[in-house]
Amino acid sequence: MYTYLHKNIKRFHIHGYAVESSDRDPGLAGGLLTMIKSGLSYSGLPNPTSLEALVIRVKLQSRSIIIVNVHHLLEYPSTKQLTGN
Repeated sequence: MYTYLHKNIKRFHIHGYAVESSDRDPGLAGGLLTMIKSGLSYSGLPNPTSLEALVIRVKLQSRSIIIVNVHHLLEYPSTKQLTGN
């Protein structure tokens, strides 16, 4: 999920889910957010690329799956470009 949260929102939460996020540097709008159903065992993994990515390993009963959330833009929009402020 691509995010653009209001500057006053410090933590994003939805009941029943764990949230892992990767915010951009100040002044650059957006970031990434991955939601994992509560009760599932998971861990964050390092991003092996130069792309904006969030990598999660979810442990299931007999195996693990890796989920990669990737966002690629040629140019990152600034907060001003998105809001007009």
